Amino acid sequence: MSFVYLIGCCALVSISIETLIIFGVTDITIEGIDISLFAKILKNISITRFLIIMIIILLLIIFIKKMEIPIFEWIFKSRYFIGFIAIVFCVAFEISGSSIGCFDEYLPADNTESGVLWGHERLVRQDEWQKNTPMAFSQEYNKTGKYPYYSDTIRGTKTDTFIVYGQPVWNLLVVFRPFHLGYLLLGSSRGLAFFWTSRLVALFLVSIELFMILTNKNKEYSLIGSILVSFSPVVQWWFAINGFVEMLIFGQLAIVCLHKYMNTSSIMRKVLYIVTMAICSGGYFLTFYPAWQVPFFFVFLVVTIGIIAENYKAAKITLRVDGAMLLILIGILAAFFSGLLYMSFDTIKAIMNTAYPGKRSIYGGDGNLLYLFRYFNNIFLPLTNHNIEPLYNESEAARFFDFFPLGIIFAIVFEVKTRKKDILNILLTCLTGVLVLYVLIPWPQMIATITLMKYSSAARAVIVIGYINILLLMRNLPRLEIKRKELHTVVIALVTTVGISSAAYHDAQGYVGGFMLVIMFVVGGLGCYLIMAKRGRALLGYVVIVVMGTGLLVNPVQRGVDVIYNNPLTQAIYETAQEHEGSWITDNIPTPLFNLTIMVGAPTINSINIYPNLELWYKIDKDRMYEDIYNRQAHIGLSIIEEDSRFELMGGSSFMLYLNVDDVEILGVKYILSSRDLTVFNNYNIQFSCVKQIDDFFIFEAQY
Repeated sequence: MSFVYLIGCCALVSISIETLIIFGVTDITIEGIDISLFAKILKNISITRFLIIMIIILLLIIFIKKMEIPIFEWIFKSRYFIGFIAIVFCVAFEISGSSIGCFDEYLPADNTESGVLWGHERLVRQDEWQKNTPMAFSQEYNKTGKYPYYSDTIRGTKTDTFIVYGQPVWNLLVVFRPFHLGYLLLGSSRGLAFFWTSRLVALFLVSIELFMILTNKNKEYSLIGSILVSFSPVVQWWFAINGFVEMLIFGQLAIVCLHKYMNTSSIMRKVLYIVTMAICSGGYFLTFYPAWQVPFFFVFLVVTIGIIAENYKAAKITLRVDGAMLLILIGILAAFFSGLLYMSFDTIKAIMNTAYPGKRSIYGGDGNLLYLFRYFNNIFLPLTNHNIEPLYNESEAARFFDFFPLGIIFAIVFEVKTRKKDILNILLTCLTGVLVLYVLIPWPQMIATITLMKYSSAARAVIVIGYINILLLMRNLPRLEIKRKELHTVVIALVTTVGISSAAYHDAQGYVGGFMLVIMFVVGGLGCYLIMAKRGRALLGYVVIVVMGTGLLVNPVQRGVDVIYNNPLTQAIYETAQEHEGSWITDNIPTPLFNLTIMVGAPTINSINIYPNLELWYKIDKDRMYEDIYNRQAHIGLSIIEEDSRFELMGGSSFMLYLNVDDVEILGVKYILSSRDLTVFNNYNIQFSCVKQIDDFFIFEAQY
């Protein structure tokens, strides 16, 4: 009956929200927080659809109750089946969390909707919707064949698509990137849905398994830990780029498989676990983002040592069987690295020799202690970026919601109270200390180089510290016996909350105002209290509402990719590229459209250069005056001019090419997508003729 009341309340809220929309009341703000955001989030959800969903959930719960199945136990036992159904549902209806709908703001007006069903797109996630997703789509439309290892579309020349910002390819090595299989088997739209959904489901389920090991099979705290990892702000803001999710999935799954391997005598299971560990190792390497790979590697190494230390006495290990398993592991990894080096050695060498990111080195000390306490203000990141400059942007401000430093404190308390030497506690606490030192103090160059930490930074290391804190918190909280009066618990929680809130406030002055500080204090204080009081079931409810709720507000619920492929400009580019051979450039168009052409198979020279085409740029820059500018992974803006060609650095990963009109021929360009009339540049050497015009965009053919 209480659930019926809940449906009624939700329906009333929905009706009220849609009433606000009808009357145009959608811009109510307090201190920059759009409190009518939920009106915008629900603007594409009809009341009827909402009620149908709620009724289905109600009927499911009634069925479970009639069958006398405890809901919590049923959900936990059925988690793999539920995850499978979620993936199938989302793939069938082409649902993802991509912000590809952002293109709707830049493309010519048409009758196609952005495809957003819930929430709204995140402009700040350009690496996803401007770079990674367009490159994945371009693979399907590559003229020399679908999903090639070497694309002729990206950069307008032969380009390795597998190693950096890895894209789906028809190659045996794709086994180490299993989340790309959706693209290969189902195409771009459903492939995008599979890529998003399967990774979230996999991360959630794998995290549960890891925390089941760390908590000695405590289901409540395993779920809490999994939610704190899977739906944390940092995971959701970085969900589709830099291999962040894959690092967590492969790192955690390898540890889970190791634990199971040590506790089974079945040869078939050992083979399964060892093969999975090999795939995880290769997949982890292929994330190819050392700023997180390196510090996370140390975490997973430490946890591995702890797992081995706890299980080696009872481990079912024999020299003959496990020696053979080790050979299988080595053989798979040897085949993987041999194949990768054979296919991508030149690419890896080119990337390592770039000005960015190859030659970038950081030796620590570029952060401060307040970085560790940003998680409290993360509850506002999906709602407002008003005055966010102190935090740089939402993605850079995002953290694990880890309640630092409670995990370390509980680990120390456990060691002191029980007088037991928990190897994992000790190693993780020491690793935290090492990473904190890296954040605060510059390291000697030799040590930073030997440990590979020179490829990381304070901003990345603090993320890893947050993850460690979650591991320590979930490991020690269930097994600590806490006996204190309720008043003492409340006082300790209040003092802790004051300290954390103050640190978060001072770290984000200008972003967090008085009203936000009050909310932050109340929400954070409740979490601290539930942890201090060891209210497991209540804490589970808290993380579902606060952490999962906040995480689910980050990315939109996006259906399909009609925003791209049903647009008249995209269709015009596609038709031209299909009918005529030749390289393309984009001239004087908005940054988000730099990669529009490659999404329909037009080979574009100044599309995202994941590594530089030095041979081409040397033709323009014969004296190599600008080599430090174009020798990088970069978004490339281009503008045709009558003056001499020049390169201009716009940021760490972008530059502008001002291209002399006569140098267009040097690049071998056949077609140009532009926002202006290029016929004004016509001269004796080159003539531009307009092939098609769509609103304010033109497609020109260059004739020499």
